Amino acid sequence: MTQGEHWERVLDAWHAFERQVQNVHAATSADGDEVIRAVIDAITALNMVVSTGWVSPFTEEFNAWNQVLVADTSLDSLHAAATTVAVAGDRLLGQWHHEIDRANADSHDLTPAQNQFVTACGHARGQLAPATSSKP
Repeated sequence: MTQGEHWERVLDAWHAFERQVQNVHAATSADGDEVIRAVIDAITALNMVVSTGWVSPFTEEFNAWNQVLVADTSLDSLHAAATTVAVAGDRLLGQWHHEIDRANADSHDLTPAQNQFVTACGHARGQLAPATSSKP
Protein backbone atom coordinates (compact mmCIF):
# COMPACT_ATOMS: atom_id res chain seq x y z
CA MET A 1 0.00 0.00 0.00
CA THR A 2 1.42 3.37 -0.97
CA GLN A 3 1.57 6.28 1.47
CA GLY A 4 -1.25 7.96 -0.49
CA GLU A 5 -3.43 4.83 -0.32
CA HIS A 6 -2.74 4.51 3.40
CA TRP A 7 -3.71 8.15 3.93
CA GLU A 8 -6.95 7.65 1.96
CA ARG A 9 -7.84 4.57 4.02
CA VAL A 10 -7.22 6.40 7.28
CA LEU A 11 -9.13 9.47 6.12
CA ASP A 12 -12.09 7.36 4.98
CA ALA A 13 -12.10 5.52 8.30
CA TRP A 14 -12.10 8.79 10.28
CA HIS A 15 -14.98 10.12 8.19
CA ALA A 16 -16.90 6.91 8.85
CA PHE A 17 -16.27 7.36 12.59
CA GLU A 18 -17.48 10.96 12.32
CA ARG A 19 -20.73 9.78 10.65
CA GLN A 20 -21.22 7.17 13.36
CA VAL A 21 -20.75 9.75 16.12
CA GLN A 22 -23.45 11.83 14.41
CA ASN A 23 -25.66 8.73 14.48
CA VAL A 24 -25.01 8.36 18.22
CA HIS A 25 -26.10 11.98 18.68
CA ALA A 26 -29.31 11.20 16.79
CA ALA A 27 -29.85 8.10 18.95
CA THR A 28 -29.96 10.11 22.18
CA SER A 29 -33.74 10.22 21.75
CA ALA A 30 -34.25 6.96 19.84
CA ASP A 31 -35.42 3.54 20.94
CA GLY A 32 -33.06 1.31 22.87
CA ASP A 33 -32.09 -0.92 19.97
CA GLU A 34 -31.05 2.10 17.92
CA VAL A 35 -28.92 3.43 20.79
CA ILE A 36 -27.05 0.16 21.13
CA ARG A 37 -26.63 -0.19 17.37
CA ALA A 38 -25.29 3.38 17.08
CA VAL A 39 -22.73 2.84 19.86
CA ILE A 40 -21.62 -0.49 18.38
CA ASP A 41 -21.29 1.11 14.94
CA ALA A 42 -19.16 3.92 16.40
CA ILE A 43 -16.86 1.41 18.09
CA THR A 44 -16.65 -0.56 14.83
CA ALA A 45 -15.77 2.59 12.88
CA LEU A 46 -13.02 3.44 15.37
CA ASN A 47 -11.70 -0.10 15.00
CA MET A 48 -11.39 0.61 11.27
CA VAL A 49 -9.31 3.71 12.02
CA VAL A 50 -6.77 1.86 14.11
CA SER A 51 -6.86 -1.56 12.49
CA THR A 52 -4.06 -2.57 10.17
CA GLY A 53 -5.57 -5.84 9.12
CA TRP A 54 -7.87 -8.19 10.96
CA VAL A 55 -6.89 -6.84 14.36
CA SER A 56 -9.76 -5.16 16.22
CA PRO A 57 -8.38 -3.63 19.40
CA PHE A 58 -11.77 -2.60 20.76
CA THR A 59 -13.48 -5.98 20.36
CA GLU A 60 -14.03 -6.39 24.10
CA GLU A 61 -16.10 -3.21 24.36
CA PHE A 62 -17.90 -4.04 21.10
CA ASN A 63 -18.86 -7.46 22.51
CA ALA A 64 -19.94 -5.96 25.83
CA TRP A 65 -22.36 -3.56 24.08
CA ASN A 66 -23.65 -6.48 22.02
CA GLN A 67 -24.62 -8.17 25.29
CA VAL A 68 -26.78 -5.26 26.53
CA LEU A 69 -30.40 -6.36 26.63
CA VAL A 70 -32.73 -3.49 25.73
CA ALA A 71 -35.69 -5.05 27.52
CA ASP A 72 -33.71 -5.15 30.77
CA THR A 73 -32.35 -1.60 30.51
CA SER A 74 -33.93 1.74 31.28
CA LEU A 75 -34.46 3.81 28.14
CA ASP A 76 -33.45 6.95 30.03
CA SER A 77 -30.13 5.38 30.97
CA LEU A 78 -29.59 4.28 27.36
CA HIS A 79 -30.20 7.86 26.23
CA ALA A 80 -27.75 9.11 28.88
CA ALA A 81 -25.21 6.54 27.70
CA ALA A 82 -25.65 7.68 24.09
CA THR A 83 -25.04 11.27 25.20
CA THR A 84 -21.86 10.25 27.03
CA VAL A 85 -20.59 8.32 24.00
CA ALA A 86 -21.50 11.14 21.59
CA VAL A 87 -19.65 13.73 23.69
CA ALA A 88 -16.60 11.43 23.92
CA GLY A 89 -16.76 10.95 20.14
CA ASP A 90 -16.90 14.72 19.63
CA ARG A 91 -13.85 15.11 21.87
CA LEU A 92 -11.90 12.51 19.89
CA LEU A 93 -12.94 14.07 16.57
CA GLY A 94 -11.84 17.48 17.84
CA GLN A 95 -8.43 16.05 18.64
CA TRP A 96 -8.29 14.38 15.23
CA HIS A 97 -9.12 17.67 13.48
CA HIS A 98 -6.40 19.36 15.53
CA GLU A 99 -3.87 16.77 14.33
CA ILE A 100 -5.03 17.21 10.73
CA ASP A 101 -4.60 20.98 11.07
CA ARG A 102 -1.04 20.28 12.17
CA ALA A 103 -0.65 18.11 9.02
CA ASN A 104 -0.18 15.03 11.18
CA ALA A 105 -1.88 12.08 9.51
CA ASP A 106 -0.55 9.47 11.92
CA SER A 107 -3.48 8.23 13.99
CA HIS A 108 -1.02 6.50 16.35
CA ASP A 109 -0.55 9.90 17.99
CA LEU A 110 -4.23 9.72 18.89
CA THR A 111 -4.03 6.33 20.61
CA PRO A 112 -4.57 7.78 24.11
CA ALA A 113 -7.59 9.75 22.88
CA GLN A 114 -8.98 6.68 21.11
CA ASN A 115 -8.59 4.68 24.30
CA GLN A 116 -10.38 7.45 26.21
CA PHE A 117 -13.32 7.16 23.81
CA VAL A 118 -13.56 3.41 24.37
CA THR A 119 -13.20 3.93 28.13
CA ALA A 120 -16.10 6.41 27.95
CA CYS A 121 -18.14 3.77 26.12
CA GLY A 122 -17.41 1.30 28.90
CA HIS A 123 -18.22 3.86 31.59
CA ALA A 124 -21.52 4.70 29.88
CA ARG A 125 -22.34 0.99 29.64
CA GLY A 126 -21.50 0.58 33.32
CA GLN A 127 -23.98 3.33 34.21
CA LEU A 128 -26.91 1.62 32.49
CA ALA A 129 -29.80 1.16 34.90
CA PRO A 130 -32.22 -1.73 34.93
CA ALA A 131 -35.62 -1.17 33.37
CA THR A 132 -38.35 -0.51 35.88
CA SER A 133 -41.22 -2.90 35.73
CA SER A 134 -44.78 -1.64 35.75
CA LYS A 135 -45.96 -5.01 37.07
CA PRO A 136 -46.91 -5.24 40.75
